[in-house]
Amino acid sequence: METIQFIGACIGYTVSAITLLTLIIKPIRTKLIGWMKGINDTDETAESIRRIEEMQNQQSELLAQIAEGTQASLRNNILQLVDVCLARGYITTVDRMNLKDMYTAYHNLGGDTYATERCKLALDLPTKD
Repeated sequence: METIQFIGACIGYTVSAITLLTLIIKPIRTKLIGWMKGINDTDETAESIRRIEEMQNQQSELLAQIAEGTQASLRNNILQLVDVCLARGYITTVDRMNLKDMYTAYHNLGGDTYATERCKLALDLPTKD
């Protein structure tokens, strides 16, 4: 169970890192495209720009799909961990840490209120080690 939680957290962090990287690269790419447009307005340059913009759109779509899949995986892992903790009647320190980390990544990906409410139930449980 902890392995699945760890994997879920890693996926969440990976998607967050990719999102951050995209936010950093996009302005640079936009300036580069603007610079290319200003240098030469030939058909070849226009075609290159069109291909770059098409690749950018494809990358954005792929990133959105990855984020959606990661969010679903995190939601599943969160709900499984919450169910285990509620069934036991307590939460361990490690479970609490994993749950918080997964929830942070899940929330950053636009997670919904259902998982938030379930997460709060588990975090309100007494802690045992």
